[in-house]
Amino acid sequence: MEDDEEDTNSNELDFPIKSCLLLLQALKEECRDPKSLSEDLKLVERVTTFHKTLQEGLELFDHVDVVRALTITKAFLAWLGVESNDLAGTITLPRKLVRICLDLPITAQSSSTELISAVLHYNAAELQSLPAGGEDRQRAVELFMATWLALSAKLLDNGLGLESLRTPLVAYSKALVASERTSILLSLSQTLGSEGTSRRILEASAQAVDIILKDGSEVANRSVISGLLGSFGAIVENLPSWELLATIVAIVETICSDKAAHLQLPDACLVWSILSRSLAPRTNSPAPSSTTLPHLFLSITSSTTSLIRHRRDLVASTAPHLSTIIIQLINCLRSLRPNLGGRQTRSVVELLPGWINLVSSSPLGTEEARSLARLLTSLTAKTIPRTHQHNPSSTSTKAESLATPLSKHAPFLLLAYVRLLTDLNSVVPSLMRRELEPGVGALCGMVGEKDRDSIMVGGGLDGGGKGILKMIWAEWEGGRYVGKG
Repeated sequence: MEDDEEDTNSNELDFPIKSCLLLLQALKEECRDPKSLSEDLKLVERVTTFHKTLQEGLELFDHVDVVRALTITKAFLAWLGVESNDLAGTITLPRKLVRICLDLPITAQSSSTELISAVLHYNAAELQSLPAGGEDRQRAVELFMATWLALSAKLLDNGLGLESLRTPLVAYSKALVASERTSILLSLSQTLGSEGTSRRILEASAQAVDIILKDGSEVANRSVISGLLGSFGAIVENLPSWELLATIVAIVETICSDKAAHLQLPDACLVWSILSRSLAPRTNSPAPSSTTLPHLFLSITSSTTSLIRHRRDLVASTAPHLSTIIIQLINCLRSLRPNLGGRQTRSVVELLPGWINLVSSSPLGTEEARSLARLLTSLTAKTIPRTHQHNPSSTSTKAESLATPLSKHAPFLLLAYVRLLTDLNSVVPSLMRRELEPGVGALCGMVGEKDRDSIMVGGGLDGGGKGILKMIWAEWEGGRYVGKG
């Protein structure tokens, strides 16, 4: 038994090595100024020797432990300002580690994901030790991204998520200078736009873009955003999976909330196209989702609301597109009436996007209705467009709302909601209707009595529909505060 225990522990790093690693981490955390330590040539020489010894011991010890140790020593040397000019150490070792990872059998129970994460952390640390602008650094930048995509595709092929790979990618993104980040995002955009790209590489590339854009690093090049939106527009036309659509919409949400100042009119049209296609019924691939995906609805409403708040100038110029999106969102809130036959059920299901499953899963709920209400109320909120243009003649600095540009479209939005409530085969629960009241009230405020009467006469409503519209209008008027001087 004792011999077995000795064999089990023989591949682990011994106590002195672990102690040295802990010491290096403590020095890095406690010492605010690395300059004093970097002047200690003996310390630098010993840590460098320690790092090279760990490289040589890669085959003798557990791979995960050694790679983590290498990451600590490499990060410490980079913190001291010691640049890595050894091409063999910068490129050969990471490639060797990548080959080890790609050859590993990956299952949910294995520790392979730990090694993959450790290898990526090491590659990010190697990148930080290289001076910007050099050929070695450019190779390291490209190697990391290619490694991340290859290993991510391997995990996705085995049914595993990419949570363990997020942290090293964030560290990598923060280590990049602006021009490198732009180059990587443009490269990912080209990968996403290529026809022959496999589904797993598409999904991995989209998740990489999502992580890089969300890590807080600035993207200074407008062509990056335009290129990404163009690639996404092509993907949603022939979508391979709902998971990929969810990632794409999440990226669009980030662009509309954090990068809205980069958008131009063609970009706004691409955003509307992506969102509209995401909400459209699908008669072909992908197959309908086995469960409803409410986070998709929330991302779409959030994207739309952010664009309204930050870029009123673009939204006002594309009001018909916005109206189409809102009508599609309203349509998604329907649920099946009880005791419907097969043909009636299909008639309702065919009106919805494939990621809403009313048959074997639950419909959208109150949270989604609340998010749509926020979107509708934002139409009447006064905002100032957020742009990078500083010319007062080209960008209005006056706070205004979208009530005027959308006044011609508001009656159709209100009519879409009334038709939803009067549909014979679907129903909107009372809790959802209550959540929608603020948004419906905002629509009534934009419609006005004249357009309301036009809906009554020419909206194609039956007696029940007209009665519901009168009830909605009466509730709105009853809730208004009319001040009198």
